[in-house]
Amino acid sequence: MTRPIRRIAILGSGLEAVLAEFVLAQRTGLEVARYSESNTPALSAAHSVLTPQALQQLEHAGLSLRDLLGLPGSLPTLGARLSKEGQTRCRPFGPCGLDWAGTGFHHHWLRARHGGLAVPYAAFSPAYRAMQENRFAPPDRRNRIGALQHESGLHVHPAALFDRLAQARQAHPIHPGLDVDADLIIDAREVTPGLERAETGIVQPCSEWTCEVGELHVSIPLRGETLEQRIAPASPTTAILPPWTGNRVSIGQAAHAGPCLPGLAVERLLFELDLLIELMPDAACDPAETLEYNRIWIEEMKEVDALVSLYLDVENPRASERLQMFQHRGYVRSLDTSLVTESDWISHALALGHIPRHHDPLSHRLDDSRLKLELGQLLQKVNTVSGEFPPFAVYLEAIDKALGRAEETA
Repeated sequence: MTRPIRRIAILGSGLEAVLAEFVLAQRTGLEVARYSESNTPALSAAHSVLTPQALQQLEHAGLSLRDLLGLPGSLPTLGARLSKEGQTRCRPFGPCGLDWAGTGFHHHWLRARHGGLAVPYAAFSPAYRAMQENRFAPPDRRNRIGALQHESGLHVHPAALFDRLAQARQAHPIHPGLDVDADLIIDAREVTPGLERAETGIVQPCSEWTCEVGELHVSIPLRGETLEQRIAPASPTTAILPPWTGNRVSIGQAAHAGPCLPGLAVERLLFELDLLIELMPDAACDPAETLEYNRIWIEEMKEVDALVSLYLDVENPRASERLQMFQHRGYVRSLDTSLVTESDWISHALALGHIPRHHDPLSHRLDDSRLKLELGQLLQKVNTVSGEFPPFAVYLEAIDKALGRAEETA
């Protein structure tokens, strides 16, 4: 007879380890203990962007948006502005436009663009104008346009989030070679370069991404400072290998040290924890669960690596196949992955300036006059809604008042 897992040990001194400890303790009810080789937490700017999806998952684990807004430095965000080859485009969180007549909105936009429309794809999200004019409003039914609802995330200081997650649980000291007594051992040890800070710029509701030759430079504003992250191609030796063997499973950077986009780094870790909980084996770690975990995880990481390669201009067969089809017909084939979806490929590709040469012929279910009317009316509604967003500074003052704290100086 096998018995269920009762005790989990997590190895690591960084944010990924304390986040794993918090989520697993909250959601499984098992005994969870963390073991650290250092009293200095490993922190990275990669974990300072919490996407709308990550915020939902953290809420499910018991960490509310109000808790996160109360952390020192936290700043709401609507997405990112991308600069590449002298062109600047936006990639807001959430959808752009509305699907009509059973056809994705980007095909309607492409058709209109081929006919002379000069309005960017992202302009069909209320977040676009808000990012341009330094305005902000959270997603709310009052600023919903039919089925179109913009989304928002949060920039957090990794040190503040670490302290919040670790405040009630003390890590056990560990040294190399020391055995850990647990049914399941999770390796969450990070190797990070530390936090790189820049002079405080304008406090704005978006991050700034600059695509350079073989490198992505990201500036992430917080209240009081700006964090910098430089993302470079992975080492040739960085392979995607099965993370689960026996009763040990690696997560986060310990599982795969390849580069990851801001926001996607935390989403990835939370996905791994969700998958681990879903496929939690018995104490014998039966291969039926662990092999399935490895299979799903490897496919997810391959898709993540492919997406990152678009930004770094490195060769990746999977990314080349996706991009070739998209540039030709505006299609991304259905994917069996959760971290990177078809809609993610579309939004990232368009933000990087990859414009398809052809649109879906089914968009012609709307004739030219109807398409022009629909696009014009939608854009007018989007601009009306976003024009009513308050200035970002005013919204931050409202947050301070709601949290009962003195106004922070940006």
